[in-house]
Amino acid sequence: MTRSKNYLLYTFFTVLLLAVAYLLVFRLSIGSYTKSEWWVREIYQYKEYIASNIKQPKIIIASGSNSLFGINSGLLEKVTGYPVANLAVHGALDIDFLYYKLLDHVNEGDIVVMPIEFGMYVRDFDNEWFSNNMISWGYDDFLEKLPVKDKFMFVIQVPKERVVQGIANKYLINGLEAVPSLSDTQVVANLETVLRSGNRGAWMGYNFKSLNKYGDMNINQGPTQAILDRHKKGIYFVNFAVKEHFFSVFQKISKLVEKRNAKLILTWQVSVRNEKFDLSTNKSQDRTNRFKSLLAGRGIDIHCNPALFNLDVRFFFNSINHLNKYGAMIRSRTLGNCINSLLSDENYQEKGFAESVKLVKHLEAKYFP
Repeated sequence: MTRSKNYLLYTFFTVLLLAVAYLLVFRLSIGSYTKSEWWVREIYQYKEYIASNIKQPKIIIASGSNSLFGINSGLLEKVTGYPVANLAVHGALDIDFLYYKLLDHVNEGDIVVMPIEFGMYVRDFDNEWFSNNMISWGYDDFLEKLPVKDKFMFVIQVPKERVVQGIANKYLINGLEAVPSLSDTQVVANLETVLRSGNRGAWMGYNFKSLNKYGDMNINQGPTQAILDRHKKGIYFVNFAVKEHFFSVFQKISKLVEKRNAKLILTWQVSVRNEKFDLSTNKSQDRTNRFKSLLAGRGIDIHCNPALFNLDVRFFFNSINHLNKYGAMIRSRTLGNCINSLLSDENYQEKGFAESVKLVKHLEAKYFP
């Protein structure tokens, strides 16, 4: 009996020692070189500078790149009367990452608008792109803020070879660190220099220098040939499933916004109008209604008619989620009008599909008659 007991204790402490050793190795891999999108953090540095300097109630946009490119903050402010903090950057960031950004910036009287990408509804933590970026640059932005249980869940899903490679890169192969970070002050100063030079929102690649003064990318180009080719083949939008991870985090966001005496509006991402997803047709309307019912079954409302954001391919840039300058203006008008209705009308009734399609096509004709 004593021998069995000693064996169990030995096994327990061996496993514990190995676990602690792995956690130490994982911690040492933080900040190591890896394939990641450092520009995402630098863009957040500028966007959070903007958000922190708005002292009155504001609209906060929290989603991925469909709102980085597809929001004209100046126009949205003009339509709604609220200053806008556009905190949207990349659709592959976890929705929990957005929660921690909101935790830093939501104040009393704010309106949090979340036109999140369909991908955010169906992802868990097991997102290699997200893991690589958080290990590279996301410790202060995300990992450090996680409660112990969530930290553990994050650590165990990261591919072990990624951790080993990180250690090798950082300590054994010429000390390859992650891309050196610019300070917040440097990012702001560099962008202000670009804007003074006359390159206001010019496309300079995925870089904070492509931002306008509001933190939007409103690019006067497109659509690219790749988008035209995809449009020709047809593109489906809208999921028919939602992961529990989304419901869990969205509940956290709802509680946070309520506690801060702010308002939360979940709404639709932009979509390319095409033969497989045209919200003037019953078939595509049924897809969105089915998704809306799926959310409603868990007590979540998704606001504004999705046809308000279903635009012709001429209004896109370099991705099926990225509007160009004129597309962003149309989307900001339709979104702003919907926000106004939600805030002012206690008996708010969502626009129907026919009315929404007519409105969008009217706005499209203003830019391409």
